Amino acid sequence: MNKGRVDISIFLVVLGLLLFSLIVVYSASSFYSTYKWGDSEFLFGNHLGKVFFGIVALFVFTRIPYQYYQKYSKEILIISIVLLAITAGFGKTVKGAARQIIIGGFGFQPSILALYAVVIHLSSLIVKKGEAIKDLKFGYLPSIAWLGVVAALIMWQPNFSTAILSLIIGLSLLYLGGARFKHILTTVLMALPFLFVYLADTDSYRYTRIKNFADGIFSSKAINYQVDQASLAFGSGGITGNGIGDSRIRELWLPEAYGDFIYAIIGEEYGFIGAVIILSLFLFILWRGFRIARNAPDPFGRLLAFGITFSIGLYAFVNAGVTVGILPTTGLPLPFLSYGGTAILFNALAIGILLNISSSIYQQEEFNAETTLVTR
Repeated sequence: MNKGRVDISIFLVVLGLLLFSLIVVYSASSFYSTYKWGDSEFLFGNHLGKVFFGIVALFVFTRIPYQYYQKYSKEILIISIVLLAITAGFGKTVKGAARQIIIGGFGFQPSILALYAVVIHLSSLIVKKGEAIKDLKFGYLPSIAWLGVVAALIMWQPNFSTAILSLIIGLSLLYLGGARFKHILTTVLMALPFLFVYLADTDSYRYTRIKNFADGIFSSKAINYQVDQASLAFGSGGITGNGIGDSRIRELWLPEAYGDFIYAIIGEEYGFIGAVIILSLFLFILWRGFRIARNAPDPFGRLLAFGITFSIGLYAFVNAGVTVGILPTTGLPLPFLSYGGTAILFNALAIGILLNISSSIYQQEEFNAETTLVTR
């Protein structure tokens, strides 16, 4: 077990975001909870339990040596693929997409597990193959096949945005791990026709979202109702915000105010300053996480730390970009802050793994310092 010091700054930031989510989710959900269930704390109570388990996961996985995941990476990925297949075939359908399976009475979304399983297994494969990752037949194709299966199953749900982010993260890991750029570029070019066909279905929500986004960019027309209401929330908040609990847009004007669009509620209640502070905290996580990746004591730790950090940062800034209207609507949550169970649990778990990697760095630094003292 790694016994070095963890990166306490990341730990405190993530813990702070999880605790802050209790305040903002209660504020964003209380009116809707009262309207829907007659209890202002209904959604907050669910979220409180999920945050609790997220914090437990953060502590537990900080203590588990990250090297274990390299040994069992294939098994972890296979389990996630099986869960994705079950979800696509038999999952609970919500808003036209089967993204959840019910386990023990609780909704579970395997896509976020699959994302981190891909990060773990690709990191392991790249290290195992070494220089062979540059070889198309024996290195690159066997690695990209796993990524393709996961992305295809996530698209089948359908969950286009998560599938695309999985591809971006996976291909970035392969490039960082030494795969040839021409192989990655060829993969992207070969996938583009399939993506165009997938997006060209005029009856699909994907086509509607992209069309509305394009119309909003090239005209004065609103991108969609949610983004329009989110813009009003940011405008209402101004520089310093309306104050804690003083959101008005949450009152049935902004759908998913406590979920995918919670950043708009932060902007309304805490203003431009509060919104910038939240993004700054995610930038801080990126900075510290990439620093851990650069200094990790072995190649697997470096790739795994990069994959975890990049995943959380990409989710955060895509969510913020959607909320302010510079990206098409995706349905991706804001890490650690949006209402929801699976994302909170696995993002906290992933940060725990990242912190364990950081403890190995400090442990190695302490060992080197002791060795230097002895030799002198």
